[in-house]
Amino acid sequence: MDERRRRFFDWIMNLRDFDELFKEMERRMMEDFEKIFREMEKLEKSGDPRVKVRKYGISIRVGPDGKVYVKRFGDVPEEIERALPRGETSYEEERPPVPVEGGEKYRKPFVDVYEKDGKVYITVELPGVKEDEIEYEVKEGGIEVKTTGERKYKVFIPVSGEIDKDSIQKSFSNGILEIIIKTNAPKNK
Repeated sequence: MDERRRRFFDWIMNLRDFDELFKEMERRMMEDFEKIFREMEKLEKSGDPRVKVRKYGISIRVGPDGKVYVKRFGDVPEEIERALPRGETSYEEERPPVPVEGGEKYRKPFVDVYEKDGKVYITVELPGVKEDEIEYEVKEGGIEVKTTGERKYKVFIPVSGEIDKDSIQKSFSNGILEIIIKTNAPKNK
C-alpha cells in the first residue's frame, strides 16, 4: 500500500466525526475529477487521430401530453446504444455517426423538440459558439443547424409537415439556440 493510501486509512481510523469524513472524501473526489477532466481536455486538444472523445448522455422530461420522454444525445457508441433499454416512454431517434463534411468533423448537439398548437419548438445546445457562427437551412423534411466557428456542431432536425419559412423565429443566448417554426402538419383523423 502506498504512503498516501496508508495515511488516508490511518486518518479514517482516528476519525470520530462522520461529517468530516464525508467532506474530506468529497474534496478528494473533486480533486480527482478535476485532474481527469484536465487530462481529457489536453487529449482532446492534442489532435492525435487515435484519441476519440465521445460526449453523450440522456435527457428526461415530461412532455405536454403528460408522458415521460427519455432522449439520448451526443455521439453514443454503438455498443452502449444496443445496451440501452427501449420502450413506450422513450423518444427514439436515429443516431448517425458524427457527420463529416469537407474533412471537417462535427459534433451532434443536444436537441429538444416538441410540437404544440401548430408550432414546433426546438432548443439546440451549442456551448462555446457565438451567434454569428450559427447557420440554419430549411430542407425537405426538417431544418439543419450547423456552426462554423472553432466548435463545430451539425444536426438535422426532422419536422412533420411543411415549414412556413417566413414564420421562423430564433433567439440565441448563453449557448442555447431556440427556434419556433409554424408548420402545416397534416391533421390525424
